[in-house]
Amino acid sequence: MKKLLLFLVIVLLSASGFAQPYRSYFGNEYTKWSVLSEVCDAIYTIECASRPDATIVIDGVTYYKLALIEMWPDTWSINVNDSYFDRYFLASNHYLREDQTTGRLYLRTSSDTEEVIVSDMSLEVGDSIRLYDDMSHRMWWCIVYNNDIPYAVVDSVYYADGLKHIHTSAKFEAVGGGYPNLEFIEGLGSNLTPTLNYYCYTESVMWGMYNNILCYENETYWQHYLLDDFDTCYVELTGINDIKQAEIKVYPSPAEKYIYVDSDSWNKSDIIITNILGQVVKDISFEGTRTSIDVADLKSGIYFVKSGDSVVKFVKL
Repeated sequence: MKKLLLFLVIVLLSASGFAQPYRSYFGNEYTKWSVLSEVCDAIYTIECASRPDATIVIDGVTYYKLALIEMWPDTWSINVNDSYFDRYFLASNHYLREDQTTGRLYLRTSSDTEEVIVSDMSLEVGDSIRLYDDMSHRMWWCIVYNNDIPYAVVDSVYYADGLKHIHTSAKFEAVGGGYPNLEFIEGLGSNLTPTLNYYCYTESVMWGMYNNILCYENETYWQHYLLDDFDTCYVELTGINDIKQAEIKVYPSPAEKYIYVDSDSWNKSDIIITNILGQVVKDISFEGTRTSIDVADLKSGIYFVKSGDSVVKFVKL
């Protein structure tokens, strides 16, 4: 009898359009997007972050405040819960909210009277989405316009790493050159910026002429967008031709029991693993070009592997 009732409940829920919600764009403790920005052949990282306690209510709707911080060397890899971030949340004029049923991420700014969609998982092939645009400052490549309004058209939908990807025909110029297609990724947002903005000024931050997401993270999840080009989420202000690649590689990520550390050349040094608070959890001597490290005893979360001048992040399941 219980099995029959359970079956009837499932049938009724299916008939009423019940669907599993999409992965949330926001973590329970914090959310952070690392945006790679280029201005006049110089690049650096901009941190974009949200926190559940940093909210604002507009017209009865609650939004997460989006803090934006230029990542100069003295603010490298700062914790979202530090007081340094607090003042940027207070000064924030970019606000986000989500609808997990549709997988939509909405943006509203202090100067907007309406919100706009900056990520949408409900899109299907052939659908189009209007792009958040400042016509006086933006330089979109291969974008379709309709009545002077730019929009992207979905040309494919696929799954990777268990996440839904919405691939569009629209292209943008990324840092260092190249024209990737604009995509929306479940729980992460667009591969451009979290606000789907290409060229943006705020009171404290200038996003450059070319931008793209480098990394996304919350307290339990981390995703790297450009694995082949940058092995770190934090790029110091430097020339586009002077980017120092990480000298080690760490995999797999996420990891359950072991991680492997590879070096490009014979290496003899210490490997230090720290948690997201900067606390050392492992200190290991490393000699050779590859070593394995048992991480089964570590709690789930984000960790940093440091060897010499190289720092690489991994996620422990």
